[in-house]
Amino acid sequence: IWHERLNRCPEHWDHVDIYAALGHDPSTILQTIRESAATVVVIDTIRGLLGFNDETDNSEVARVLTPVITESRTAGRTLLLVHHTRKGSGSHGEGIAGGHSFLGTVDASLEILRDTSNGNTRRRIVRPLSRLFTSDELMYELDDSNTLRALGTPDAVRIDAVKTACLDVLTDAWVTREDIAKLLSEPVPGRTQLNNALNDLVNDGKAERDPSEMRSGARYRYRLAGCIE
Repeated sequence: IWHERLNRCPEHWDHVDIYAALGHDPSTILQTIRESAATVVVIDTIRGLLGFNDETDNSEVARVLTPVITESRTAGRTLLLVHHTRKGSGSHGEGIAGGHSFLGTVDASLEILRDTSNGNTRRRIVRPLSRLFTSDELMYELDDSNTLRALGTPDAVRIDAVKTACLDVLTDAWVTREDIAKLLSEPVPGRTQLNNALNDLVNDGKAERDPSEMRSGARYRYRLAGCIE
């Protein structure tokens, strides 16, 4: 399987060394890390390679992971541990399968999630969690050349899609936000997101708002910019 995968890889993967460690004692993995000249070590997956007796036992998780982390740190290697998420998902690291020690033992975790907001199966969201730093989620999309490209934060990507959808339904006739929502295809954005998208279009000069100034309690209407009365 690995030979088949490597045959499909582009040429710039030639610098990657594959060590087929399935079924090997974890001590041989430590030795390989110690003797390797690699700058980055990827263990995929830790469930299959590191020999957990019970991955829900936090003491067991720390016992298994600590030697690998220590060996990599001592050797100056960047260590990437690939693990699974729960079927039920979760926030703030609760989606990671097994004990909470998985998150507590490492410096940072990156959860890879499917973007289910608009049915696009080619998009993934990377959610970072760390006690050392804070960072925004990033959305990636697999393009036609099979390259994952960063699109930006999920909220920014989604509001751009809402703005495009609004432009598709706006005409020279004045319509309310409620009218626009009825014209949009599923999934219809929430009230706040739709308001933000319409205000962005006004600020970008692509749509007009009546009244043009923001007023407390005002009922706004919208149309395409540049329309002649």
